[in-house]
Amino acid sequence: LGSYNRDLKTGKMDCSETCKLNFGISEGQQFNYEDLLRSIVPEHRDMVYQKVQKAITTRTPYHSEYLIRWPDGSLHWINASGLPKYDADGKATHLIGVVADITKRKNYESQKDDFLGIASHELKTPITGLKGTIQLLERFKDKAGHDMIPRLIDQSAVNLKKIVSLVDDLLNMHRISEGQLYLEKSTFKASKILASSCHNIISQGTHQVYMTGDLDAPICADEQRLEQVLVNFVNNAVKYAPDSKEINIVVKQLKNQVIVTVSDQGEGIDPAVQPFIFDRYYRANHDGKSYSGLGLGLYISSEIIKKHGGQIGVKSTIGQGSSFWFSIPNPTA
Repeated sequence: LGSYNRDLKTGKMDCSETCKLNFGISEGQQFNYEDLLRSIVPEHRDMVYQKVQKAITTRTPYHSEYLIRWPDGSLHWINASGLPKYDADGKATHLIGVVADITKRKNYESQKDDFLGIASHELKTPITGLKGTIQLLERFKDKAGHDMIPRLIDQSAVNLKKIVSLVDDLLNMHRISEGQLYLEKSTFKASKILASSCHNIISQGTHQVYMTGDLDAPICADEQRLEQVLVNFVNNAVKYAPDSKEINIVVKQLKNQVIVTVSDQGEGIDPAVQPFIFDRYYRANHDGKSYSGLGLGLYISSEIIKKHGGQIGVKSTIGQGSSFWFSIPNPTA
């Protein structure tokens, strides 16, 4: 929190250094009320002025949130509060209060709103498809032998699978938020979980999956949760690298941990966004391309690995593909 004391008559402000830093002002620089108003974006400026005047007139605390532009051009959100002070004649003389930079919180709220819109859209698509196929099935309910029925049932199953996957992501995110992501650990060979995670991709025959390294390495983990991480890695390799028909999975057993890496030869990921791809609600922009899903897979995967006491990360170069990896503490260490 930064503090300020504004003289209502002169407009001069006695500001703490933290207050100035919240507005992008260096130590030692003068920062008065006119400077503050100029820093506020035009569409918020009058709102702040009116709230200050109302607090002074009604003798009530002042509070507002507004967007400012720093001298370097960057935008930041400010949360400001204050209390008017009056002299013996009841005339307002000062406004004393605090300010905080809430840019991170506002960005988080914006991401959350975007996510809710995406979730609604993603759920609506398969639900609409399922509704349509069921309506068609109703037309053929008295024609058990109609050749359309098997096809409609298959379409219903596909849409239902999408709905279940989306709901599972939402439930997992809720469990993580509530601290209720529990693990049921057992010890198994790496090869077992690799086979189960890649079964669907291999059976489709559209991609070659190569598994190398210490495939017999023992892993002590929640098998179902770890499979969820690997499935996410493999599915992303297919989704975001459609022209890369090879997926390489390497298992490396070290003294204290087992490391699993899933690599593709796709477009790669911009280095500027790599630090954020495991964040909640984050959805990378892939040059305007549209992909289905909630953008929660990597966030959930990250939380699962952290719950195991391991680490997760990505190595990627534009034009040379991506390698997603995680480590699990070695049970024999």
